[in-house]
Amino acid sequence: MNTLNYDWQLTAEHPVMAQYSRHNPGVSECPADMHSAIHIGILIQGDTISFQNGETVCVSEGKIYLTSPWEQHKSIYSEKGNFLLLLTITPEVLDHALLAGAKKINTLFTIPPTERQNILNNLDLPPELPQKIIDLLSLPESEKRELQIWHAALGILIEIAALEFSAVPDSDYSRLLPSLQHLSNTPLSVAQAAQFCNLSESRFAHLFRRVFGISFAHYERLYRLRCAVSEMEMHKTGLKEAAENWGFYDKSHFSKACKKYLKNNFNT
Repeated sequence: MNTLNYDWQLTAEHPVMAQYSRHNPGVSECPADMHSAIHIGILIQGDTISFQNGETVCVSEGKIYLTSPWEQHKSIYSEKGNFLLLLTITPEVLDHALLAGAKKINTLFTIPPTERQNILNNLDLPPELPQKIIDLLSLPESEKRELQIWHAALGILIEIAALEFSAVPDSDYSRLLPSLQHLSNTPLSVAQAAQFCNLSESRFAHLFRRVFGISFAHYERLYRLRCAVSEMEMHKTGLKEAAENWGFYDKSHFSKACKKYLKNNFNT
C-alpha cells in the first residue's frame, strides 16, 4: 500500500478526502500512521487485516472499519487482495454535521479497536453510498464534486451513527488528547505532555500506555519520524533537512531510525 499523506489540508470548508486503491494479496509493507484525522475504510472487495492501537483487526468484504484520531494504525495482510475506498475526515465537523449522532461515533473512537469492529460488522452499508463516491472520483476536481463527495460521506457517517449498540466510552482517551494535540516538529517530553493533560507524569505515562498500547515517548518519536519520512516522500526533501525539520539532529542516528521504521521493526 502506498504511504498516506499527512497533508490532506482538511478544514471545516473541506472536511473530507476520498481515495480508492487496489492491493495485491500478501503482506503490506506500509508503515504505521498516527494523526488527528478520522479514517473510514470501506472494503468494496476482498479482505484486509490491520493493526490498530496494538490490536489486530480483520475486515471482510462489504464491511467498514473506523480509525480513531491519533490511533496508531497500518495494514498488515490481505489473503485475497482488496479494493478499498478510504475516507479521511476532520473530526471537528462531526458534532455540527451529525447532531446527536456524533455522541455515538465519538463513543466508538474511545473503545478498543476489536470491540469497535465487532459493532461495525453489524452495519450493512447501502452499496450506492460508496459507489457514488467512487463514481465522483472519476470526474474532474470541482467545488460541486467536493460537495457531492461530502454529501455521500455524510450519508455513511449517518449509517454508522444509526447503529444500535451498547458500549462504555473510555474517558481516559479524551483526557489524553491534549498531549497529542501539542505534537509538532519539536520533541515533546512526557513531563510536558502530562502537564497539558493536568496529570502527574507517572499517571499520564500509565494511562497513555494502556489506551494507545505504547509509551508516550515512543509514540512521540514515531510521530516525528513518520512525519519526516512523509516529508521526504512527498516533497523530495533531503535526509539532513528532513531530520532537522522534525527535531532529529544526529543525521546518522536518524538514517538508521528511518531504515528501522520502514521495515516496521518497532519496539514498544
